[in-house]
Amino acid sequence: MESTRSAEDQKLIDSLPMGTVTAFRSSIFLPSFISDNPHLFINDTWIDASQLRVFLARTEFPGPKTASHE
Repeated sequence: MESTRSAEDQKLIDSLPMGTVTAFRSSIFLPSFISDNPHLFINDTWIDASQLRVFLARTEFPGPKTASHE
């Protein structure tokens, strides 16, 4: 499936620490679903950027990585 994600959305997703992406995934999917369907999470196509932005606005997880964090 071809992505319809904007370049800005993809940049946001690519800049997030894995822990933040994992917490986002856990906020949407049940642990049993994640365990039973690991193939769905091999890449980032499952991420809805608008839902991700709401999650980031409502939580205290680290935002995008910056050069000072590398």
